[in-house]
Amino acid sequence: MTDQRLTQYIKQLSQKGYDIQEIRGYLLKYYSQQEADAALWQFTKQERQRKFMKIFIILFAVIMVLFLIGLLIYKMIPNETLKEDKTKAAAIFTFSVKESIVQQGGILHYNLNSIPKLRKETITLEFKIADKQTNKAAASWKQIINKEDDFSGQQSYTIPPDFAVGNYKLVIKMSSGKDAQEYSKNVRVIMKSTEENCFDGIRNQDEQDVDCGGICAEKCEKESKIITEEIPAETKDNNEPVKTPQQTETKEPEEIQPKQSYIEIQKDYQLKSQAEKSAAASPQDAYNLCVQIISKTTAEDCLYEVAKISGSLTYCIDIQTEKERDSCYMYFATNNNEFACDEIVDAEYKNLCYGLLEIDAYKKKKQENLENGITEQIPINDFTVVYENKTDAAKTDIPSVYKQMPELKPEPKMEEKIIISNIALETIDAEKKISWKTNIASDSLVIYGYGEALDQQQYDEAVVVEHSVMISELSEGEYSFIINSSNEKLSAETEVGTFTFP
Repeated sequence: MTDQRLTQYIKQLSQKGYDIQEIRGYLLKYYSQQEADAALWQFTKQERQRKFMKIFIILFAVIMVLFLIGLLIYKMIPNETLKEDKTKAAAIFTFSVKESIVQQGGILHYNLNSIPKLRKETITLEFKIADKQTNKAAASWKQIINKEDDFSGQQSYTIPPDFAVGNYKLVIKMSSGKDAQEYSKNVRVIMKSTEENCFDGIRNQDEQDVDCGGICAEKCEKESKIITEEIPAETKDNNEPVKTPQQTETKEPEEIQPKQSYIEIQKDYQLKSQAEKSAAASPQDAYNLCVQIISKTTAEDCLYEVAKISGSLTYCIDIQTEKERDSCYMYFATNNNEFACDEIVDAEYKNLCYGLLEIDAYKKKKQENLENGITEQIPINDFTVVYENKTDAAKTDIPSVYKQMPELKPEPKMEEKIIISNIALETIDAEKKISWKTNIASDSLVIYGYGEALDQQQYDEAVVVEHSVMISELSEGEYSFIINSSNEKLSAETEVGTFTFP
C-alpha cells in the first residue's frame, strides 16, 4: 500500500526543484526500494491527473464556445433547409450486433434498424467482415431488398469453423439510388470450445436458442433477471422497443464496453485462472485463453501473469493499456532483463527504469568493493543516472547528478502498534458496509476487488477509533478485501478476507 504521507513529502521536494531520480536516491537511504518506488509511482500518477484536468477544462471551454457558435448558426438557417435535412436524417439506417464475441462455427446475430417499410427504390446491402488491423475482408456477401419485399431487420451470419481467430469489424454499406451509407461494429472471433456448453455461441445440446433454453435454462433466467433490472421503468411503458445490453450499440472508442453480466465475469475469471495454471508448462495455450476474456482489464491482467510465470516479456506486447504494458516491462527490467527498459513508452517511467538499473549496478559495485577489501566508498552525490535511451550511444552523455537533500530524517518507529478488531460486514440496499475498531485513532482504508483481485479502494481520511466504509457498484459474487488503518507514525493491515454480495 502506498504511504500517502511519503507521497506528500515527494510532492514538497518536487516543488523545491528536485527531480524524480534525485528524490528516489534520497528516499532509498531511509526506505525500502518497494516503498520508495510505490510512492514515486503514486506521485507521478497524481501529477498526470492534474495535467489531464487542466487540459480537460480547456477542451471543455473550447467545446462550449463551438457549441454556442453552432447554435447561433442553426437559428440562422431557414426553416425550409432544416426540414430538408430532417427528411434526409430520417433515412439514415443503424444496426446493432447481438453477440460481439462469436466462436468459430458460431452464429453472428445483428439487427438492421430504420430500413423504411415503404421504399421508393431498391436497397442494396453489402456486408463484409474485415480484419481490424489490415482492413482486409475475411468474408463478404450482398443482399438486395426490392420495393415490394417484406424485410425483417433481424439477420444472422454463420462464422465458418476454420475462420481465423482475431479482432474484426462487421461493415454494412446501404445503397439506395445515389445515396450510400456505411457503418461498422466490432466483432471478436474466438477459438471453438472442445466441449459443448452454454457459452459456445452455437445452438447445440437441447437449447431452444443460441446458448439459451433447455440445459441452458438457468443461464437464460439469470440474464433475463439482469436485463430486467437494468431497464428503466419509464422505458418499459413506451411503445418503442427496449434494447437489451447485448443489443445496445457499442460506443467508440473501443475501450468503452457494455457492463458485463455475472456469468460473463465468472467465465472471465475461470479463463484467467486456467491460463495462470498452464502458463509455466504451455505459455501459448495460456495466451490463447487470455485473448478469449471479454473484460479488457481482466484480459490484460491475464497476459501480465502469463508473461511473469513463463518468464517471457513477449506477452507484454499484447497489453493495450500503456500503463499496464509499461508495468509489465518494468517487472522484467527489475528481474535481470535490462533491455526491457527500452520498450517502456512513458518517458518518466522509462527514466525511473534506467535509474533502477543504475542503482542496482551501484549496489553491486559497492558489494564487490566490500568482498575485495576495498574500503573506498562510492559517494552517492557523484552517482549519475542516464536519462536517454541506452541503445542510442549518441545520447548516453546526458547525466543528472544527485544534489544534497535537506536533513529530514524519518522519525524512529515506536514500539506501540495499531490493533484492528471487531470487523463486521453488513449489506445495506445496493452497498456493502465494512466496519471495525482500532485501539489508536487512525484513518480508514479498504482495498478490495472481485474474486482474488485487489484493484479498487475506498479511503476515509478521518482519524477515528471506530471505522466504517461503504462500498458501492458491486456485482453479484465473492470479493476479496484488506483493511488498513494508519496515522502519522503507525500502520496496521489485516490478512486478505472475503465477502459475498449481496
